[in-house]
Amino acid sequence: MRCFLIGSTGFVGSQIKSSLEADGLEVFTLMRSPHEANLDLSVFSTEPSGDFSMENLSEFIASKNIDSVVHCGNVFDPSPNAFIVEKMLYANILVPAKVLRAAAEANAKTFVNLGSGWQLDPEKSLSSPDYVATKQAFRALLSHYSERLHTTTVFANEIFGVGDRRDKLLNQAVRCAINKVHMTVQSAGKVLGFANVNRLGTDIADLLRNPKSRPEEYVFQNYSNTTVGDLLETVGFLAGGLSWSAHSEEFAPAPVVSLETFGEKRREDFLMDIHDVLEFKKSETAKY
Repeated sequence: MRCFLIGSTGFVGSQIKSSLEADGLEVFTLMRSPHEANLDLSVFSTEPSGDFSMENLSEFIASKNIDSVVHCGNVFDPSPNAFIVEKMLYANILVPAKVLRAAAEANAKTFVNLGSGWQLDPEKSLSSPDYVATKQAFRALLSHYSERLHTTTVFANEIFGVGDRRDKLLNQAVRCAINKVHMTVQSAGKVLGFANVNRLGTDIADLLRNPKSRPEEYVFQNYSNTTVGDLLETVGFLAGGLSWSAHSEEFAPAPVVSLETFGEKRREDFLMDIHDVLEFKKSETAKY
């Protein structure tokens, strides 16, 4: 199988690329004028601005016999300025929309869209309308192409894993634990749903091989009903030094979602996954 991947240079996209390749898929990527990869036949290079021709991309997809597309590209900011909003419009709507059209014209068979759990949370829709609206806009467009190719949207929230350097809650907690720094959070009772990036990549590889094994939209989550307090206690237990407190202990349940959830794992797996992240961060810290 041959897959075209959008967003291969980010943390999530790069890890999913590795998972797809480990599963035996040949992966082609969209990259912004990559000078070092101009001769790499697996790369469709855009202009320096990031723009590209849908006709040229369609020809590329057809010439490489690419049968599936995975969209992992994403620009996220909960409170963006005008410049970031423009980047979100481009990355979250325009780029995947052009790739979708090109893939349909090239008779690709499958398009997988990686959505965000924020799209399923009414509170997030109100507090971060720019981000949620751009993700929702492409979700709506994708559904209209379901008669031309098999479309699936996979919603995942709190994606984590070894090598993640984003400023996420888990990474903040790990840094505080390693440095023995006190951490204060807004609510220890807030419920989160975590997805390990490698397991997500494996799930997407399975989906590409058997698109009808999943509904048109579903949630991928390994550890549901994990509170902020659960996370901090786990990190503190494994690191032996995280001190934390919360401004509010109120229990804040996760939003009710009607979609099916796949990928649930045991508590023991959560401990192992957090242990791997912690050990990686320790090894990185030791280098400096």
